[in-house]
Amino acid sequence: MDGLNENFLIECMKENLAHARHIENERMMFNSLFAVLVGGALAVVSQLDDKIIIIVILGILMIIDIICFIFTKRWNKVFKNHYALAKNIYIMFLNKSQSSTPQDTDQKHPDINCFYYFDNQLDKKKYISTGQYFIIYNFMVFVLLLCSMCYFLS
Repeated sequence: MDGLNENFLIECMKENLAHARHIENERMMFNSLFAVLVGGALAVVSQLDDKIIIIVILGILMIIDIICFIFTKRWNKVFKNHYALAKNIYIMFLNKSQSSTPQDTDQKHPDINCFYYFDNQLDKKKYISTGQYFIIYNFMVFVLLLCSMCYFLS
């Protein structure tokens, strides 16, 4: 790699990390707005007597939750791709630096987290990623809406 390619790759790595951070912020903002919408709608629904309006409001919220779930699945994939690209560029630089200085071939590359804390996975068996938590969150909101519909219609 010459200086121009290195600068380009460093910028690509920075952009991928910035985009991954943007995806995290986007996902949190959308889900926070959705939580406010659900809370407000449930407060309104609790004051209504017309079962048809209750069904319509809760049905719309369920549809929005399904859309939120689909967005979350997409955001998880985009986040993982940006993170993987940044990590691949990092490994390319490590391979280049290791080829210029002889080192033990069995030595593993240090993780990108030693320079840029991005992935807090400690135990692969028990780890639940942020993306998985958002999936669980969307599922639980759907169950809450379903239970609310059953409650208000009974």
